[in-house]
Amino acid sequence: MKTIDRELEGYELASRIAFEHLERISHKFEFDGTNIEDLIQTCMTTLSSKIVNRYKRSMAEIAVKAVLAVADLERKDVNLDLIKVEGGKLEDTELIYGILVDKDMSRHPQMPKQMRMRKLQF
Repeated sequence: MKTIDRELEGYELASRIAFEHLERISHKFEFDGTNIEDLIQTCMTTLSSKIVNRYKRSMAEIAVKAVLAVADLERKDVNLDLIKVEGGKLEDTELIYGILVDKDMSRHPQMPKQMRMRKLQF
């Protein structure tokens, strides 16, 4: 048991030292939701090593705007369950504010394939 206690003490000490170091080197910036460039730049940094490198600016903008769309800035809370990511090509990615009804429908050949800005009743 003494060995486990010493290991736990070591982890706690390492955690405290790491936290204090992060506090010293961190840069805090004020954020009000209108200027998102710093968030986009931070997101682009994290995407630099990923496969999305070619599209990192557009992916970063979409990611930041998606999080802000569902964020409660007063409570500093984000409901990530409201963000859905589907498969597909990166260059076809877009952020949709609202609901997307993705349903194959049998339709008359003269009916339009796409409808935008329509009101639906469920």
